[in-house]
Amino acid sequence: MVMALIRQKLQEAGLSEQIEVRSAGTLGLEGATASRHGVELLAQRGIDLSHHRSRLLTLQEVEKADLILVMEESHRQLISNRSPEYLSKILLFHELVEEKSNLSDPYGGERDEYAATLARIDYVLDAGWQRLLAELGRT
Repeated sequence: MVMALIRQKLQEAGLSEQIEVRSAGTLGLEGATASRHGVELLAQRGIDLSHHRSRLLTLQEVEKADLILVMEESHRQLISNRSPEYLSKILLFHELVEEKSNLSDPYGGERDEYAATLARIDYVLDAGWQRLLAELGRT
């Protein structure tokens, strides 16, 4: 959901051709579909997530990335343990709004859990948008 919402905001800002956004996990199943609740909630906003498939983060992607947003501190630790030289490009999502909170994955949860997570994502992206652009060197 975070990837799709960032892409939408970049489109609205006229930056979608300049900034590539990808989603990859540190653990999990390769090729899994987005959850039904996530797909439905984003579809209500005109965002099609039905074709999304999960992928595992590769070292090549870490090397190439300008910024890696992680949803949980454990994700940052896992990536930095594997590739400590790239720690400086890893940012916890909530750090966009000067918080250290994790954004827990509601995968497998009820629709209201997804709605609550989506509301939190909206808050962080709205309040932290300028910080995100600054981290990407776009301000």
